[in-house]
Amino acid sequence: MRCYTALTAAATLVLLLLVPLATAAEAEAEAAIASYRERSEEETQQVFLEWMAEHGVSYDSAVEAERRYAIFKGKLRTVDQHNAGIHPYRLGLNWFSDRTSAEIYSRVLP
Repeated sequence: MRCYTALTAAATLVLLLLVPLATAAEAEAEAAIASYRERSEEETQQVFLEWMAEHGVSYDSAVEAERRYAIFKGKLRTVDQHNAGIHPYRLGLNWFSDRTSAEIYSRVLP
């Protein structure tokens, strides 16, 4: 009985020591998410123009540019939200950032 009581006490102590660590990590994650700030429309447009220049992208019409901007805007939001959190990796933009998943897959997969 004494052995069981000692083991129970030891297990309880370990759990009590681990709870503050989990709580601290959760608080850090929540703080990172809370620090996420949505970009203004002007900031997003500026990032899009810089991205277009970096990747040498141009569109044949204003309608196509607006469509591509809407896709880009969603992907930029995803990148920003992810990077505001605590992860072992960061996301970024690339030459596919104005394409839908279906368009990317149709180019990559025959």
